[in-house]
Amino acid sequence: MNKTAKIAGSGVAALFLALSLSIASPATAVSAAPASVAHAAPGVVKTALSPTCVDVTKEGRSKGFPYVDVKNKCSSTQRVKVLWASAPDSSCNTLKPGQSFRDSTGVFGVFDGLRKC
Repeated sequence: MNKTAKIAGSGVAALFLALSLSIASPATAVSAAPASVAHAAPGVVKTALSPTCVDVTKEGRSKGFPYVDVKNKCSSTQRVKVLWASAPDSSCNTLKPGQSFRDSTGVFGVFDGLRKC
């Protein structure tokens, strides 16, 4: 092997090592969550700004696309948006007391929480 090939090979190995060390594992990503995020129930994330009486009542997939059903259990009208990782967030939705809505997104979206707007 010539000197140029050895240098190029070691550069690729160094780049691979640097990239592999900078990628967080799921356990690290969860522990590094911002303090403003609170877990309301298993699988449901609310930001500190989302009303506690607006809940995700169902989360699932339909024909491969993720969706969430959101219900206002408050005694007053609330405005919330659905946050999606790897997809655009929903627009703001106005919910009267007892009202629900469903939001879905692209196939790669992952439900990431609710936020008051």
